[in-house]
Amino acid sequence: MAQRVSFELLTETLMTCPDGPGPAECHGQICGLFCGSAKATVIDAFLERWARDAEENVNAGAHAVLRRMLSESQAALEDTDLAFAPLLPADAVALDVRVGSLAEWTQGFLYGLVEAGADWADAPEAVREIITDFAEIARLRAGGLADEDDEQSYAELVEYVRMGTLLMHAEGAQARKVAAERGP
Repeated sequence: MAQRVSFELLTETLMTCPDGPGPAECHGQICGLFCGSAKATVIDAFLERWARDAEENVNAGAHAVLRRMLSESQAALEDTDLAFAPLLPADAVALDVRVGSLAEWTQGFLYGLVEAGADWADAPEAVREIITDFAEIARLRAGGLADEDDEQSYAELVEYVRMGTLLMHAEGAQARKVAAERGP
């Protein structure tokens, strides 16, 4: 069985692709696209663009890793055990780097929602609040963070982002169900 796509593997993969976002932003965009119910063609276009090398050729190895990350992310978002987690650096990485990655993840997520074309204006208040909170998290900049309180705050933010993303996905699934029942 193939290795799960880790933050480190995604980082290495995207280093070969000059048009790809950073790993946290990449994963956030994919999750935003899913939560916003983007069409498969839109998602495929992102993957192909990200997988291009310096000569503008699609790097087959990078494309395969991105495709695997896509499948794993979709499965995790749809898992009834709530196994989803944002793809972020390991806890051994400096806290300021992890906070920066979380900010990039939420920025990517919001960008994915926009690119999906989702209209959240009529969404429940809780969903609109999550979008607003994600925008605030996307503006976080860390410097000099290292104590236990900062670690605890970071862990709480990651959990909020995880659960907020799951709620957004569930809300999108409900909207897709209602749309399907109404028909074309």
